Amino acid sequence: MSVDIRILLQEWLNQSEKDLIREYNDMGLRSSGNLEKSLQSKVTGTDTIAVGVMTGSSYIYQLEHGRRPGKQPPIQAILDWINDKGIVADGISERSLAFIIARKIGLEGIQVPNRYNNGGLITNTFTDERLKDLRTILTTVIAKDSINDIVKEIKKEIKK
Repeated sequence: MSVDIRILLQEWLNQSEKDLIREYNDMGLRSSGNLEKSLQSKVTGTDTIAVGVMTGSSYIYQLEHGRRPGKQPPIQAILDWINDKGIVADGISERSLAFIIARKIGLEGIQVPNRYNNGGLITNTFTDERLKDLRTILTTVIAKDSINDIVKEIKKEIKK
């Protein structure tokens, strides 16, 4: 094959990463920027078989699906969020506020959608249409290369 599908898949993942970050910002979910820094895309395989993976902070799952009640999030993560968002509560220290928020999250979880997050960060980015486009790109390139390979073989046979 003359076209390395790993390159095509990596380009698609890179664009998807940018689109995910754009959606994240457009939805007003950005706080520290650590989520976007955590995103990494990697493609492995050969020039004919490729596997693409995008990884990132586990927090992205919670932005899409919410968080079940149970364990409290780390106080430091809540403190960082309070500082990133510039939240001030009269008459209560940041640490006390962080503890109250963490306790509430631990007891009740976080439902998505909610008034701050409509949900859909991942599903708005990785739509059926986007996946169909990837399939079309890869299928077209592979078919074109296969046809070229077949034509070359036929020409070789004719010259014999």
